[in-house]
Amino acid sequence: MEARDALDRMLEVSGQSRAGVSVCLGKHRNFITSSITRDPWNPTIHTLASIAAKCGYRLVLEGNDERIEIDT
Repeated sequence: MEARDALDRMLEVSGQSRAGVSVCLGKHRNFITSSITRDPWNPTIHTLASIAAKCGYRLVLEGNDERIEIDT
């Protein structure tokens, strides 16, 4: 899944808006909308983990029988 698709899914399931999450992150209300218009959208891990946390998700890396959760 592309990061943009994951973002849309997290927002949909959580009932959050792009503007609302942007403001919760301490950014301008258009932060997420203007960020994802860049092609490709390559958010930093910290940004993606922060957005995920505001939507009730965690950013996790899995592999080699190990699970690593990215902190915000």
